[in-house]
Amino acid sequence: AKINPGEAGVARANLTDYYIKERDYAGYEEWLINAENRDNLDHRRWIAQNAWERAWGNFYHDWGKYNSFNRDEKTKDMRAWYDWFKRQKEWYEKKGDLWTYYHNAVYFLSQRLYDRKETRRVIDESMPLHKAIQDPGQRNDRFAWLADRLREGGDWETCEYCITMISDPLYATYKRYELQAAKGAWDDALKLLVQIEQANNQAWSPRAFGEHARVLKDVLGRYEEAIKLYQQINQPPGTLWAIQECYKRWGKLNEALSTLTEIENSFPPDAARAAWHKAWYQHEAGNKAEAVAQAKRILKVYPKTQESSQAHQLLEQYGV
Repeated sequence: AKINPGEAGVARANLTDYYIKERDYAGYEEWLINAENRDNLDHRRWIAQNAWERAWGNFYHDWGKYNSFNRDEKTKDMRAWYDWFKRQKEWYEKKGDLWTYYHNAVYFLSQRLYDRKETRRVIDESMPLHKAIQDPGQRNDRFAWLADRLREGGDWETCEYCITMISDPLYATYKRYELQAAKGAWDDALKLLVQIEQANNQAWSPRAFGEHARVLKDVLGRYEEAIKLYQQINQPPGTLWAIQECYKRWGKLNEALSTLTEIENSFPPDAARAAWHKAWYQHEAGNKAEAVAQAKRILKVYPKTQESSQAHQLLEQYGV
């Protein structure tokens, strides 16, 4: 390790993988623990953290060990790892870092082992730690983080349980929106966003408006409603870019081109990009003459831009 830290790190990672795959945690500890470092808090916490990082990544990638025929073996290996990791809690606690322990445990349980009963037990066990946080904003962020991990793991019930711990009503409502969105319950999800929009809150309402418009555009394809909402938000050039995209997807080429012209004329930093979009849209529509004319214009008006290079390639494609 002193001569070549990089190679030593690779060897250490591979040996850690070996012990986890073999469920040989006695061997793992015998390798890394001796009389001198047995009670060293930093070292013992590192041993646990090192194993977590290898298990977290490699159980996801299957380590080359698991396939569709031995899923049960993978579950047994993950269960053995988690049972060992639970016994490492004391080192995080003695180091004053229980949050990292609970962070790691919830992550692994909710998105690798999928043990909802144990996940709920761990979260209940960690509640005094979270509730002891004096700053309301930090405490809410902690519960929101837990809710996010549970939502990502598909544990809707425990996710809602964590959301109920968020004291900021609008923050909690937004997390409930994310939960309904994850379920695909878009009618209920959008109703929650509307509640936040109507609250006229400086922090949360703009976020809800933007997300509402994005869902209408990118998820539901309700372009007319999305355009009206982007017009209401009125934060150009970002909203104008979104509006032209709605028109393009909606099949309204002229309206998309008109919006791009507005961007090009009003926002110089975005002008070349808007001009190139007009050329490309005409090309996609099969309008060769218009595409060529627009590409030539880009070469003349925006000669030192990336878009000029793209326009040159388009003209070559047409043999111009």
